[in-house]
Amino acid sequence: MSTRSLEPERIMRDFARFLETLSRESIHVKIIVTLARRGCLSLRGIAREVGMAPKNVRKYLERLEQLGIITCIKPSRRMFLYKLSDEYSWLQDLLRSTETPAETLIHTN
Repeated sequence: MSTRSLEPERIMRDFARFLETLSRESIHVKIIVTLARRGCLSLRGIAREVGMAPKNVRKYLERLEQLGIITCIKPSRRMFLYKLSDEYSWLQDLLRSTETPAETLIHTN
């Protein structure tokens, strides 16, 4: 057993940092972290956040949707928005609770 403290807040912070580290390596994780932090976004919005062309992001979104991690919302015939599925909405709370005040301002603007 590790001698590290198992305080819930510390575990949450460590897990959030772990996700942030993974997001630098995996587009899937980067998309999940982006949606957890920003909420609902369009394909173009996600592509801008992860630094890829929309046509390249689409295949990652399709896979995440197949896995049930994200949901596509269609408010109109031509508009598609993506968000974390209800089953994974806890990630929003986790990542938002570990943001510093400056990060919160950046992600809400």
